[in-house]
Amino acid sequence: MTGYSTRTIMIAAAVGVVFGLLLIPANIYTLAMTMTYPLLGAVTWGLWGMAAYVAVGLLRRFGVGILANVVAGLVSGPLTGYGWALAATMLFWGLVIELPFLITRYRRFPVAIFLGTGAFIGLANAAMGWGPLGLGQMQPVIVALVVGGAVASCVLCAWLSYLSVGRLAAAGIGVGPRRSRTP
Repeated sequence: MTGYSTRTIMIAAAVGVVFGLLLIPANIYTLAMTMTYPLLGAVTWGLWGMAAYVAVGLLRRFGVGILANVVAGLVSGPLTGYGWALAATMLFWGLVIELPFLITRYRRFPVAIFLGTGAFIGLANAAMGWGPLGLGQMQPVIVALVVGGAVASCVLCAWLSYLSVGRLAAAGIGVGPRRSRTP
């Protein structure tokens, strides 16, 4: 990560460690429940992106969300049934979360980008789980609940991340709100 200060890297890694520790019980729960009760697993899927949202919102640099998510995967993966493969999954979702911010060149951080990305990730998770979870063989009402639960979870976690970024920035962590250079 050339051109990044030690402070930036350490904050992103610290965010990843915190969320990695929080993901350990969520990942164990999700692994146990998703195959048997897909709806119960789907309502936790949003937790997997929170490290990336918080890191990007705080540090406003490309790669910090990916770094935070990978660190979260490295911390929680070995202690859950997902193992080291979780880091690769977290890398992918960190990249997806960063894309809308990259498009805006890390200049805009409205809540709409957080929520829109959350909705997209919820739908994408449901689509990727279609085959493994056997959603095609379930009743339409159950499928709608699983997809709705996944989207709601991802949107809620994106919104909570947005609120957390505001609180952390107010406490002096990260770059904080941008000030206008014009009088």
